[in-house]
Amino acid sequence: RTVGTKSELLSSFSVISNWRELNDTRVSPTDIPCLNGLRVILAFFVMITHRIIIIRLLPMFNFTSHLEMTNNPWMALLWSSTLATEIFFLIGGIVRAYSFLRSRHGGKQTGIFKQYI
Repeated sequence: RTVGTKSELLSSFSVISNWRELNDTRVSPTDIPCLNGLRVILAFFVMITHRIIIIRLLPMFNFTSHLEMTNNPWMALLWSSTLATEIFFLIGGIVRAYSFLRSRHGGKQTGIFKQYI
C-alpha cells in the first residue's frame, strides 16, 4: 500500500476501509460529540420536512387536510426547516474550521486540496 494523495483518494471509495471507519467506536479527544448528535437530529428534521412538502405537492392531496395541517401549531416547526438547514450547514462549517485551525496550530502545512479529501 503506497502513501500519497492518489492512494488516499482511491481508498476513500473502498468499501472495506469505509466499513471499518463507520464501525469504529473510539472517540478522539479532539472531537466535539454534541455536534454529531445535533447534526443527526437536524438532518432527520430536514428529511421529514422535505417528505411532507413532497406529499403536499402530489395531485391527490386533499386540500381540506392541507388547511388542517397549516393551522396546526406543531406544523410551524416543520415550516421552519430552512432554519434547521442553515444550522446544519453552520455546524459543518464550524467543524471544518475547527479541524483546519487545529491542524495549523499543530504546525502542519496542509494544502487546500488535501483539506477537502
